[in-house]
Amino acid sequence: IWSSDWHFGLSTSEIDRTEEITKLGLDIAKYSVKLHKKGEEVVVVLGGDLFEKNNPGEELISAFIRVLNLWNRYKIPVYVMVGNHDAISDPNRKSCLTFVCRLQKGGYNINLIDNIKSIKYKLTDLGPLYFSFFPHITKAHLKGRLSKTTQQYIDTKAAKIIKRMPQGSQHYVFSHLNVREAMPGYEENLLKKSEVYFPECLIMDKESD
Repeated sequence: IWSSDWHFGLSTSEIDRTEEITKLGLDIAKYSVKLHKKGEEVVVVLGGDLFEKNNPGEELISAFIRVLNLWNRYKIPVYVMVGNHDAISDPNRKSCLTFVCRLQKGGYNINLIDNIKSIKYKLTDLGPLYFSFFPHITKAHLKGRLSKTTQQYIDTKAAKIIKRMPQGSQHYVFSHLNVREAMPGYEENLLKKSEVYFPECLIMDKESD
């Protein structure tokens, strides 16, 4: 199950959308549980921008945990990626989602993805299944690295992931990065100004629509 850009804390036309967003999250969680009860193996990936601003209060975090509790009750694994709205340009604290690590230590089956990462999820009949995550990347990630730019850092990481991928593997890639030449949506002006893009070496079809 993939879902992205919940933006807890969003207000439009001076109306707080938290209740609406919480209901949306609960609906997705209930659908996930329905599949789980049917015997499907369910994995949830939240693709970034969980919050509208990178300083969410206790009320907004609690709203998210309400949704998370349903997944946790059925031991459904959840991966939470950092988006540009969640990011903090601080080498020692890359996002406002550090509370996810505390939940994990408390027994929740939840994983924070605040850096480019690839994991071998399981072995299937078709071969090993890998998940690769590309959250929002800032200059904070370059601390102590040889890469001079964030794009170079992203491209280098992607090349290493491809090189390590064994023959016949199944590869799912999740990203919060912009794709070159793709049609921007709600954040059109922001996307046009972005300095980083999804690595082209991972794009199989160069045509965009």
